[in-house]
Amino acid sequence: MTWKQTTTRYLVATTAVAALAALAAPAATPPDRIHFQGVLRDAQDKPLDDWFEMAFRFWSAETGGDEILVDRYMDEKVIVSGGLFSVQLGGGDVVDGSGPGTYTSLAQVFADYPNVWLEVQVGPETLSPRIEIASAGYALNAGRLAGRPAGGFLDTSNATQTKSGQLIVDATGLTTYGIEGYGDLGGGYFEDSNGTGYARIADGDVGIRAYGNAIGGYFEDRNGSGYAHVATGEYGMRAFGNSAGGYFEDTDNSGYSYVGANDYGIRAFGSAAGGYFKDTDNSGYSYVGANDYGIRAFGSAAGGYFKDTDGSGYAYVGRGDTGIEAYGTFYAGYFRDTYAGTWTRVASDGYKVYGNGTVSFTQNHPEDPSRVVVYHAPEASEVAVYTRGSARLDAGRAVVALDATFPWVTNPDLGLTAHLTPHGRACLLFVESISTDTLVAASDDPRCADVAFDYMVWGLRIGFEELTPVQPKEEEAYIPSMASHRERVAAEPELAAFTALERFKAMRAAVDPRLDGKIDLSRAQALVAAIHEFDPEVDTIERLDPPAAPADGPESAPGEEGPVGLPEVRADRAPGPAGASPSVAAVAEAPPAPQPALAPG
Repeated sequence: MTWKQTTTRYLVATTAVAALAALAAPAATPPDRIHFQGVLRDAQDKPLDDWFEMAFRFWSAETGGDEILVDRYMDEKVIVSGGLFSVQLGGGDVVDGSGPGTYTSLAQVFADYPNVWLEVQVGPETLSPRIEIASAGYALNAGRLAGRPAGGFLDTSNATQTKSGQLIVDATGLTTYGIEGYGDLGGGYFEDSNGTGYARIADGDVGIRAYGNAIGGYFEDRNGSGYAHVATGEYGMRAFGNSAGGYFEDTDNSGYSYVGANDYGIRAFGSAAGGYFKDTDNSGYSYVGANDYGIRAFGSAAGGYFKDTDGSGYAYVGRGDTGIEAYGTFYAGYFRDTYAGTWTRVASDGYKVYGNGTVSFTQNHPEDPSRVVVYHAPEASEVAVYTRGSARLDAGRAVVALDATFPWVTNPDLGLTAHLTPHGRACLLFVESISTDTLVAASDDPRCADVAFDYMVWGLRIGFEELTPVQPKEEEAYIPSMASHRERVAAEPELAAFTALERFKAMRAAVDPRLDGKIDLSRAQALVAAIHEFDPEVDTIERLDPPAAPADGPESAPGEEGPVGLPEVRADRAPGPAGASPSVAAVAEAPPAPQPALAPG
């Protein structure tokens, strides 16, 4: 059996028609078939007439090569009449060839292979040679659109392409993205023509990584009321807005904050805390506005550290086993009670504690669980120290070694005073000599030669002898208000018996029954009036008031109030009038009220 193709004219003509149809109707998809005709003759060169099984194989080379695709006509045989047959290649039983890849249509074949050869099999016989499939004349222009080559258009292949000129992608109404980009190094890369600014999008774990000679990024709303510089100069971000420099909120509205809002650097609100701060190694962190706490801070060195701008005062809070460790040029700490007027300086000048109150200790009442006992330290015009104990005369004389620590804290040259109290009987005792380490007591009375006695030795604390009890006034040192104590006694009158006033009145009356409990305290009242007892209703105390607490919660989410997307700092949450800052509030001056008098007997 022999065969030959009558002419390539038929194949070329068919291909040209398909190309022209594609140009005339750009929305139509051209059929993936090729018209093929041939003539089939027997060995004597006579045309054949019959139905024949045929297979058309597409190869990548004239000989050998890869079998790409097979188009078989077995069940529906090809009719040959007068030797002439005609088929639509790609219209039979199309199967993938034995070569690499998977091909099920001629469109795929000619998309991947620039040169394709056709091999025809009739029945069991494979005819030769293979025929190279060629294009028709106008089909050669199929690689161009509007006169431009395929390289002038973006395609979906993995080849690198460059487009000159502006590219505008409009996906309006498609409910999708205008551009989607994917890459091993990043989703996208953009750079200006002189290389001064460039950005990577989806760069590793970073959404946008941008660089520029002036700033890394610039953002502005359409009316110019809000804008921000990112990575500008030495700033990570500089943001500006009519209401605030920035506004941040989580998705469930449980936490939000304003940055640069009116006179506030940051105004933050949250259901758990207003703010949470932590360093990168977890050694320090703090909650701001957490439950009933203004600040809850934790750190491996200290919970908090505070310092003024000139470095003259600073303090550690929660450092080691110390609650507060404070330092200052004039004093380490200052405390004031605005109700009673009591104030205290800590580590001030030569004083551990300096103020207008008294030093006291308190302990539970041993017999009444509802009360405590408060004792007050002795106070004098000098800084005194003492030691005490008991001893016994031996042959009318006793040499007593005082507390071993007493010489370390006591002036050895002046200010020593000793008191001796005999036990059991009246004896005349005297101090033979006194030093900071030894007391020598004696008696000339033979009856007291072995008497036991108690002693107390007072001295001046070394180094504090030059403290003057009269000093220039730096601030008012009123007698603290006793109003709360009077209210306490008025509520429980039985407590009055424990006051020094009532105890000494009772002792005076017992000593001199003629007084009948009536004691003239006018001089004491005059002295109190001259010193002045603090009255919180009329006496001025300067204090730094905290800013007014703003209301909780934004009224609307960002973006609901217009195109700007930044909620206003509304009046009910505003930190105060524009330009105002927290001020030092003072109670107005008023004439002193009449001083509470010591109750007469």
